[in-house]
Amino acid sequence: MNPANVTQTEAYIMTYSGSDTTRNATLAQSAQSYEGRARSSVTNTNGAPPMITATAENAAQAALTHVVLTYDPVNGQTFYVNGQPLPDKDSSGGGSLANWDSTFALALGSEVTGKEQ
Repeated sequence: MNPANVTQTEAYIMTYSGSDTTRNATLAQSAQSYEGRARSSVTNTNGAPPMITATAENAAQAALTHVVLTYDPVNGQTFYVNGQPLPDKDSSGGGSLANWDSTFALALGSEVTGKEQ
């Protein structure tokens, strides 16, 4: 991806959700941080609390960047930027994804409701 700037917040990159407040998974940019939300047995139906990269890392840059967000049931979410894992730990940890809603839609660049930044 190539963010337009590093001041935008709630900039949805990818979401698999049903609305602005119910989601299975979301990757977003918040200024120079990335935000990950995964609905699991240890988060709510909006994937909160979200995992947010530390501001000091300046992970999000206004440049072409390869960003990956992974999930495992033990450690939860992990961010990778340009192939390198970020040191941030998911405070929620892992959990079961059994409560995901298969009726949700996948959207790129905005929320499924069309909401952009």
